[in-house]
Order: sequence, then C-alpha cells, then structure tokens
Amino acid sequence: MIKLSKFKKTLLPLNVAFGFIVAKIALADELLNRLLRVQDAAKLPTTEASPQRIILNILFYVLGFLGLFFLVSIIYAGFAWMTSGGGEDKIGEAKKRLKNSIVGIIIVLAAFIIVWYVNDVLIKASVEGYYYGYPPGEQRP
Repeated sequence: MIKLSKFKKTLLPLNVAFGFIVAKIALADELLNRLLRVQDAAKLPTTEASPQRIILNILFYVLGFLGLFFLVSIIYAGFAWMTSGGGEDKIGEAKKRLKNSIVGIIIVLAAFIIVWYVNDVLIKASVEGYYYGYPPGEQRP
C-alpha cells in the first residue's frame, strides 16, 4: 500500500478539482453556442440584466428565505417555551432552539452584508459610472 504524505493527500484532490474546472471552462464556449441555438429555436425571451445582477438577485432570494426560516424557528421556539408547562427539559430544548435560531439570523444578516459589499466593490472596480449594480441613468431605489 502506498503511503502519501499529508501534503500530497491535500494536493491530489485540489489538482483533480482544478483539472475539472479547466475542462469545464474549455467546454463552456461550445455549451453557450448550443444554448443560444436552443434559445433561438424555442423563441425564448432574453434579458438585458447582467449575469452579476442575476446571481445577486438569486443570492438575495436565498438569503431572504433563510432569514424567514430562522424567524419562523424563533417563533416556534418561543411557542414551545410558553407551552412547556414548566418542564425543565422542554424549556432547555426551547432555549437551545432559540439560541441556534438567533445565531442563524446573525449569520444570514452577515452573509447579506458581505454579498452586498462584495457586489459594490466589484461593480465600482469593474465598471465606470455604476452604483450598486444599477447602470447610469436607471432609477435607483
């Protein structure tokens, strides 16, 4: 049996993953051409939104649903605490769920702020005249 050092054990999966990424990038142009032919054949609508804007919207929706999930979890924990009837084990479970839900909300808010900040930095660094992902002249909220 071959013994690999810790460095090689870490490096081998990274090399394999990098190889797959390079192969995917090389095939992306052909895939894009196929998708454009399918779009033309099916007469699908197009959008003027940039890929960055689409990804940002998807991230905001996902983070919004996660925030909603943790909010419902906080409400459920409060309900479980109120209906525990004084049982220490039920109160302990409700406190644990409440604590975990609050930590989840904090993580989701931090992720929202990080995504917004990174988007702002990338837009301002890559496109002149843009402000928070909105092109010049477009209505800003």
